[in-house]
Amino acid sequence: MKGDPNFEFYRFDRAEDLLRAIEPAPALDTESPCPEFIFRGQADASWRLVPKAIRRENASGKTKALTIIDSYMLNDTAVDQVFGEIQLLRMFIEACDRASIALPGDGYEFRRLWMDDQDGALGRAYLDPSVWPFDAHLPLLAFAQHHGIPTRLLDWSQRALVAAYFAAAEAVVVGGSEPLAVWALNIEMVHLYPQIRVVRMPGANSARLGAQRGLLELPPSNRTT
Repeated sequence: MKGDPNFEFYRFDRAEDLLRAIEPAPALDTESPCPEFIFRGQADASWRLVPKAIRRENASGKTKALTIIDSYMLNDTAVDQVFGEIQLLRMFIEACDRASIALPGDGYEFRRLWMDDQDGALGRAYLDPSVWPFDAHLPLLAFAQHHGIPTRLLDWSQRALVAAYFAAAEAVVVGGSEPLAVWALNIEMVHLYPQIRVVRMPGANSARLGAQRGLLELPPSNRTT
């Protein structure tokens, strides 16, 4: 990612300098008149911005979703990737049903139209993986992601300090020697880039989303494996 002309990089050797640059008003140059920044923290500055569902696992070489499903019948193809993600979502729904947990956007029509393999939109996703996920799945995917299910959504926050906290906390767990990173994305003009979709979910859908003032993004590299 470093050296990419689409990004501007700033290096800070002290935490104080980093925090001063991003909070409360980012001291970052933009070409737009009223920048609106969202932030993402990562423990390693060399990591690419790749959502968990399609992130490659070092041990297996497969994506996170396929590694969790762990089926010998699934190959490293776009169709099998979508199938694996849908199965994870289905397993999450079944677990919530057993625990009597209400799901955002759920109901009879949703399950009939959007979660039925035999008669519904999922058949289109298997034929054309680039259409997955559908907008109707986004509330459920956002909820599932904040309960540990890998999805094609990438977490961002409107709070720079929240992003910095997650970067630092993850760096402690990883225990690496690489510098951490706080990504800042100006979404003021994001409507000019149809391949990038910022998903704003009501905080009531997830206590974690509300506490973090979280948003989720579907980046262009996220539409296929």
